[in-house]
Amino acid sequence: MVKVKICGITNLDDALAAVECGADALGFVFATSPRQVTAEVAREIADGLPPFICKVGVFVNSDLKKVEDTLASCHLDLAQLHGDEDPGYCAALSPRAIKVFTTKNMPSEKELRRYRVAAYMLDIAKGTAFKGSEQTELWQLAHRLGDYGPVILAGGLTPSNVSEAIKIARPYAVDVSSGVETKPGKKDLSKLHAFLIASKLGEHTGSPIRKPTYAPVGADPCVCPDKGQYGNRHSIRLKEYDYSKAGAYFVTICTQNRELLLENTTAKTIVQKWWDKLPTKFPEIQTDEFVIMPNHIHGIIFITPEGQSHGTAPTSGERMGSPLRESTLGEIVQWFKTMTTNDYIKAVSMRTIKPFSEKLWQRNYYEHVIRNEKDLDSIRQYIVDNPFKWEEDEYNPVNLAQGTKG
Repeated sequence: MVKVKICGITNLDDALAAVECGADALGFVFATSPRQVTAEVAREIADGLPPFICKVGVFVNSDLKKVEDTLASCHLDLAQLHGDEDPGYCAALSPRAIKVFTTKNMPSEKELRRYRVAAYMLDIAKGTAFKGSEQTELWQLAHRLGDYGPVILAGGLTPSNVSEAIKIARPYAVDVSSGVETKPGKKDLSKLHAFLIASKLGEHTGSPIRKPTYAPVGADPCVCPDKGQYGNRHSIRLKEYDYSKAGAYFVTICTQNRELLLENTTAKTIVQKWWDKLPTKFPEIQTDEFVIMPNHIHGIIFITPEGQSHGTAPTSGERMGSPLRESTLGEIVQWFKTMTTNDYIKAVSMRTIKPFSEKLWQRNYYEHVIRNEKDLDSIRQYIVDNPFKWEEDEYNPVNLAQGTKG
């Protein structure tokens, strides 16, 4: 379901009206703007909201410490960054950052992959004349940007065009401010209601919303097949290789018996949470591209020696051999399995998630040593593309039922 964020909230009445109309998130502007609010006002509004409403602070080139302090003092969930914030700045706020791009400052594909953020937002550049053709181009760009992660579409949205925008862009969420106002900083109840209705109608006009960032069972029989008809997986782990040594590693972890345990939103949230916490538990590692499938996950982990930057594979002149620490890749994976299992069991006890029969994860996992930049780029692309190729897979349940092969 497409989420809706109402931005530029300046008072509690407008905030509650937006929530009553069905808004999922509210935005508070701390940058210079007619809708700018103080931390005191934002905190007062945030504390007056019902539970389960996402509260977002909007910043432009603010000091990182100030952003962190504002998020904490105002009880906000996310920081929406409209300035020149680089990947390092965003990583410091991960996973609580939304990075905003426009058609004028969209980074290259390689640079885009460096941003570790909760979502991307695509907006119009300030001062840009926005006509019909430019709108369509923006929405098409948002659709393409969705290949890299959740996209929030903003810029010129109104009750009259948001439905069409959703059909073209297929975003994770839409963001509106001036399109539902009587004047800057004052929301119009009728426009709020119309916008929320139109946003939901945009999901049911014949154009499917973007496919989720995971795929149904059968996407990777070669990586973690079942026993029996799929055969036993053969590990390609290098014998006697020290997996505590510096390097880049592609990791796949499968659920026990390939059960579809990761389809539930709660399950995906648990898995994402502990993947994002890996660098906190193990400061000398950095996570990279990652995707959650219904019965397994793919991810890249860098174990980085002193002097080498994260996010790059070892060059031919770098030995992947200098001892780094006691923890091995296997121990990192085991910690991830343990923490996700513990949270999963808690969710089962609350009856918010499907129970598993034996274990959450298979005992073994798949790993591949990434040797160079070409290998790294190829695996990154594989992870990005993997969720969208299951329809042609020979082990797709639909294909199996029809007796066809992808």
